[in-house]
Amino acid sequence: VDIMEEAVEICKLRLFLKLVAQIETADQIEPLPDIDLNIRPGNTLVGFTSLDAVRKAMTEPEGGQVRMLYPEEKERLNRIEENAELADRAFQMFRRMQTEYEMDAKDFYAAKADVRKRLASLRAQLNILLAGEYGVNARDKTAFAKWQSSHQPFHWFVEFYGVMHKGGFDVIIGNPPWIEYSAIRKAYKVRGYATESCGNLHCLCTERSLRLRKHDGRFSFIVQLPMASSSRMEAVRSLLVQYSRELHVIPFDDRPGKLFSGLQNCRSVIFLSHGLPAERPSAVFVTRYQRWSTEVREHLFPGLGYVPVLGEPLLPVFPKYASSIH
Repeated sequence: VDIMEEAVEICKLRLFLKLVAQIETADQIEPLPDIDLNIRPGNTLVGFTSLDAVRKAMTEPEGGQVRMLYPEEKERLNRIEENAELADRAFQMFRRMQTEYEMDAKDFYAAKADVRKRLASLRAQLNILLAGEYGVNARDKTAFAKWQSSHQPFHWFVEFYGVMHKGGFDVIIGNPPWIEYSAIRKAYKVRGYATESCGNLHCLCTERSLRLRKHDGRFSFIVQLPMASSSRMEAVRSLLVQYSRELHVIPFDDRPGKLFSGLQNCRSVIFLSHGLPAERPSAVFVTRYQRWSTEVREHLFPGLGYVPVLGEPLLPVFPKYASSIH
């Protein structure tokens, strides 16, 4: 999922080229899978992630009093869930059709069109609800269209209904935007994030991913180094610890060797989070501050040594321990 449509198209092209590159002879050519419904454009940070989030939008208006759903609203909510389930069934049927040989092309495209039509209808309904959260009246077509264009809402609840209905994604991995929230606030606004005070989009993406991950799933991002130790990043560090049974944190310098060749001032940190906490406290593991020469980069990751953080650090940061003695 990417907010830039160009990035989505490039991603699809690169995957197709990678698949074709595995073919050595013409008789190995098989039908390539249709991935339009797996790789999507949209704003990761804006949209409903669950039916509960939709219900909350209908019953807990900003600044207003919590209220019960009216009968017609309950019916509307039930209809949204039913239609989302029907859209997922159509999607699963479409996926099965992709693996069938000698399938009529008209049936294939008709199935895909059916999925698209169902999803478009659900998006329209949810966009109207979400626009109200932002104080935008959907009856004002100009204002509504402007809001949709700027915010590009992506409703995980319907776009990946099957995944979210089963508890979320098994694995989430990414390189989220390293951009100050203040730089894009004029374009679009986010709502309901505990990490908004951190001031950077990668923190918001981290919080969103924790909501999208399955209970015992795995999650890893590469983000800017200040996430590990800056005081303003305390909220995102707290969330990571709270929602990780095990958390591994690796800080990287960009001198003399670099993780991203050619980029300057690109100090970073990779974290790996596994599952929600069990009855025992979360276990946090850290490494030393990684500095390496370009020649030994290929040995960098195999040589990592993790040190458990015992008790509370002196400061609420992810320390850079080189050993248990340290």
